[in-house]
Amino acid sequence: AALFGILILSTLIGILTTGIESKLNSLRRGKSFVLESNHIVVIGWSSKIFSILTQLSHAYEKKGKFCVVILADMDKVEMEHKIKSQIARLNKQNKGLKFLKTVCRCGEANNLADLEMVNPTNAKSIIIIRDGQNDTDSLNFKTSLALRKVTGGRLPCQLVIEMSDPMNIDAIRHIDTKIHVVNPGDLIARVLVQATREPGLSDVYDEILSFDGEEIYFTKSADTAGQSVVDVINGLQGTTFIGIRKKNGETLLNPDHNLIIKDDDEIITIA
Repeated sequence: AALFGILILSTLIGILTTGIESKLNSLRRGKSFVLESNHIVVIGWSSKIFSILTQLSHAYEKKGKFCVVILADMDKVEMEHKIKSQIARLNKQNKGLKFLKTVCRCGEANNLADLEMVNPTNAKSIIIIRDGQNDTDSLNFKTSLALRKVTGGRLPCQLVIEMSDPMNIDAIRHIDTKIHVVNPGDLIARVLVQATREPGLSDVYDEILSFDGEEIYFTKSADTAGQSVVDVINGLQGTTFIGIRKKNGETLLNPDHNLIIKDDDEIITIA
């Protein structure tokens, strides 16, 4: 009876050990479901991932902690190690990502099961970046369609996607109205040409378009409703008025000074 009891106990210990090791290996591989909500999903991996995390950290500095979930076809431990190394380097420069929480998952961008892991239905926004492959545009097409499938046919949040071929931009916009396309090659070329004519212009772009320092804000205030543009300009302290965004999305930059601001208008400022 004693030997039989030892045999049964050893078997149970072996089963428990195997089960725990299997679960830990699954967690290390990054195949578990993300329980976060109102998070930001980044699909893909490239050298731009660290700039994205830095800018998001600056953007949410006044709002508190936030979570970024990264899905890429590489080892989860390797991704976490690179991110921690980058955060440690920024901390030495007093540019630490204090409000950032990162969750890494290993998977393919166009695989439905892998996309479901990052919980895109409850995400605040989704970013798809190019990973340096030659046929990235077609992969991004498949990823966008797969996200619509996973989220029930309509994207629940804004999707910002990086495309390289201008011919594909109009096509991918027809997938969903919440898709915003960025063509970095075209954008960089325009900045370079303008910077050759106006030296220092690239520094101006970096100052007002990044989330560090002076930024562009869209704000709605009951105090500005019913006032003219010139009254709002004279009433702003430490802020530069540059335009109005209407309820239908129309943007008016440098509008007529006698224009009356309505209740549902947003004023655009640099502050």
